[in-house]
Amino acid sequence: RGQGPAWERAARLGKGMNLSWMEQYWEGSPDLRYADYLNWAKLDGLAEDLELMQRLGVQTLRLPVSFEYWAEEGAPHQLLRTDYFTAIDSLLLWCERYDFNLVLDYQHGWLEDCSFGPSQQRLLALWQQIALRYRDSDPERLFFELYNEPHTISAERWQTVVEWLVAELRPLVPKHTFIIGGVDYNSIGGLLQLQALSDPNIIYTFHFYEPFLFTHQGANWAGRAVATTRIPFPYDRETMPPLSPRARGSTGEKLYRWYRDDGQEHRIREYLQVAKHWSLEQQRPIWCGEWGSHDRADRESRCRYAAALLQAFQELDMPHCYWEWDRNFSFFEWEVGWEYIPDCMMEAWDSTIPQTQPSMMAETDPLVIGNPFGEHLVVHFPQADRFERCIVYHSDGRLVGIYYLGGSSWTLDTQHWGVGTYLLRFENLTNAERTLLKVFKTVGGGE
Repeated sequence: RGQGPAWERAARLGKGMNLSWMEQYWEGSPDLRYADYLNWAKLDGLAEDLELMQRLGVQTLRLPVSFEYWAEEGAPHQLLRTDYFTAIDSLLLWCERYDFNLVLDYQHGWLEDCSFGPSQQRLLALWQQIALRYRDSDPERLFFELYNEPHTISAERWQTVVEWLVAELRPLVPKHTFIIGGVDYNSIGGLLQLQALSDPNIIYTFHFYEPFLFTHQGANWAGRAVATTRIPFPYDRETMPPLSPRARGSTGEKLYRWYRDDGQEHRIREYLQVAKHWSLEQQRPIWCGEWGSHDRADRESRCRYAAALLQAFQELDMPHCYWEWDRNFSFFEWEVGWEYIPDCMMEAWDSTIPQTQPSMMAETDPLVIGNPFGEHLVVHFPQADRFERCIVYHSDGRLVGIYYLGGSSWTLDTQHWGVGTYLLRFENLTNAERTLLKVFKTVGGGE
């Protein structure tokens, strides 16, 4: 691992989650160029969502945003829907509360080879306004992902654009970390075609949806190639369905033939090892900004796929960000909620954490918390880096939450806890040091 802020910040990205919301321009009115697309009602439940993410051990939130649809169509490309910044500002405040990193991702850009000059200038003009808005934000918390999934532009031209864009924006935000990826939808192949920039404060990203036949099965926006459904992971000859008639004559035929080899756990690690090798060779930090599977796949296969990816990420020491929280790639069943996470997915999400811990409940005397302390528990550590993770169990043995710690003071939101006894297990993942705190939550103060 190299040195410098980009390496240190990449290591802190850890386990992330994509919040699909502010990129959904298609929810707006076509006659208004979709400028009215933002669903403000989403803000009402965001605090609860973030609290649940914290329980799941999420450390980074990636926010895709369709800035293109905030602005006037022509030069000087002025942002008109500046009121939409209020939603980002609110999310940034909540990220401070829950100690999350926030990646601001420029989604659905218009860069094309055929309109290279104008689209390049538009991208810069919009980013200049965004950077000026957030130039005084904490560079340890807010990251700028300059362009999502370039795919209508050649690798050579993209290299020119991104070098120019970084050089133009760096004076505005000298301490913030940029995130950039390669062409071909931020694929690993696109990453290999990208030459590392001279600017040292950059994290390089890629997206991982291999094997595509499995991860996107049944996704209507991906076309006929993925029309075949009920595809198992890993490949199993006995349960493999026949090729859908709709997929005939498309690239789906080729993907179907290859799936016997591509649909294996070891192949996933081989793909990721290629990205890791690029990082080591170029001496630049990398981050998997998207990975996941569509909910048309069966539950057990999705769990096995998630377990294989997460194990590989852990072995390769690679930060990553799941796509997505609450839409077609979500791992919840029916609706968002702790109780709607399948057991196999919870086990895959963090296989290093035992799902039950009843045996230690009698080892310590409880700390009683009630009003005015019943909604938050503040823990102070004598050394800022002594513990990295806290696992919370109820006295009945069930897992309540997974929290990653930062700094010498840590605030735990206990609003979702019922009255009862809880075990807080603090861990140092480097030297395996552990300590326990038993907490009893009671009702008091007239409530």
